[in-house]
Amino acid sequence: RKKEVSYLLVGPKNKPVSQWFTPVSENGGLVKQLLGASLIASICEMCGASYIFFDEMFCSGDPVTVADISPFFKSLLDKGIQLAIIEHKPSLYEGVTRREIHLGKDRINTGAVRILRTEDKEPEE
Repeated sequence: RKKEVSYLLVGPKNKPVSQWFTPVSENGGLVKQLLGASLIASICEMCGASYIFFDEMFCSGDPVTVADISPFFKSLLDKGIQLAIIEHKPSLYEGVTRREIHLGKDRINTGAVRILRTEDKEPEE
């Protein structure tokens, strides 16, 4: 809710100052979510986790921004870490290769959750 967001840039000591840039974001919520996801992923990787579960990880994002940060997902997948992301807005991930599992809940009788359908999705060109 603050109008100011602080960033700490950490990089190689031999990088010239002229090559540093100030990150710009109009969406402070997304920045916080990305930082949180990065921290969780780093801790899980250090602990040897092979599976990370995120619940609405980038709900403050938009499809273009989430697609722009898809290298974050790819880097984790390349390290052999499987990602499970619960999301009520699957359109956020239109630019990301993924498998969507659509679930339905019987809210009247049993409360049981069942798989409605599974779809493999590729980014549209």
